[in-house]
Amino acid sequence: MKKYLIAILCFVGSLQAQEESSLLYRPSAAHVGWKAYEINATAEMWKTTSRIDSLGVEQPFVDSEDFGRFQGGLDLTYGIGKQLEVRLGFNYRQNSSINSTGESLSAAGLESVWGGAKYSIITPSSPWIFALDVQYRQTVFTTEQYIPGTVPTNELVLGDDGKEITFGLHLARRFSKTGSFSSFLAFNMPPNDLSQEVVYDAHFAWAWTKWAWIMGVEGIYSLGTDDFGSAAETKPQIASGSTYLYNSINREKVMPYLQLNKAFTTWKLGLKGGVVVAGQSTDIGYETGVTITWSSKGVSKDERVISKFKEYEIEGSVIKVSPRGKFIKIDQGLAQDVEKGMRFDIFKSDFFGGNVLVATGVVYEVNSDSSIVKLIKRFNEIKIEKGFTARGY
Repeated sequence: MKKYLIAILCFVGSLQAQEESSLLYRPSAAHVGWKAYEINATAEMWKTTSRIDSLGVEQPFVDSEDFGRFQGGLDLTYGIGKQLEVRLGFNYRQNSSINSTGESLSAAGLESVWGGAKYSIITPSSPWIFALDVQYRQTVFTTEQYIPGTVPTNELVLGDDGKEITFGLHLARRFSKTGSFSSFLAFNMPPNDLSQEVVYDAHFAWAWTKWAWIMGVEGIYSLGTDDFGSAAETKPQIASGSTYLYNSINREKVMPYLQLNKAFTTWKLGLKGGVVVAGQSTDIGYETGVTITWSSKGVSKDERVISKFKEYEIEGSVIKVSPRGKFIKIDQGLAQDVEKGMRFDIFKSDFFGGNVLVATGVVYEVNSDSSIVKLIKRFNEIKIEKGFTARGY
């Protein structure tokens, strides 16, 4: 049995870098972790420098024209299974535009809410990780459409309104100890009856202990299904201001980007910068963004395998920790059949059902309704506190 367990753990270790959630960097195809959750807070600034019409011809700003956008959001991802994760989020947006007459316009508010799911697939015989992805997004505002030439000059919209449905495929592969490749390709049905399109992202990442560099390109490729593709001048218009980002016709864009991640104890900071260099029916400009991510560990692959070989007989709670953290007191004793020499695993549990294995120990002293456990092995640097779960076997 011992040799069998060691063999399984060695096999698991070869997959762990691919499957387990990483705080510093996690390929898009990888699973967030069983019973792990990740919270992302994002903020993004966009600045338009020029525009490209639906024929691919650049249309520079005239006179004092200008456009900028700020948007930010919050999303939560939770691993409800060993391969399945779900996510929910919302997005806030503020548009600022100056028209050709010098009039400043702005619009701000909650832009959309969305939810999605991803199913990761790891094949032991393949170095690739695959994942299927689906997402539904719904805007929380509506825009009014106008006959061409009748758009009010004192109005500005938040964007294209309606629902958006995306079906995607993630592919990722680690090519060195610190480097990996990750990509995403998806069929997208955008809001406002815009053309169906393919959205994509491909990047290389180099992740060390505390820092990670990411270099890639993302964009949109139109499938050319817009009803007004050959008659742009007849398409109903919206009050989009001085930007071509909204109410587009067969929109396309290509944006190379760089990103830097810095990991701290339980969270990471990501800084991103990108420049749109080509496209049609879109804006040329640059984007800067910041992301703050907090992630729980969840249940690791090793813990899942080990747990199959353990049948816990007793479960209790830590009620006291020695000053140096070498001994703990639990609320289980002789009355609960605890015996001297029994082993207890100590877990940090949370509201979402996550269980992080922190340490293991052996019963040093037994009382009627409590026991003293001497810790003999630590699995991480998490400080053991009152209320942690103790499981005996």
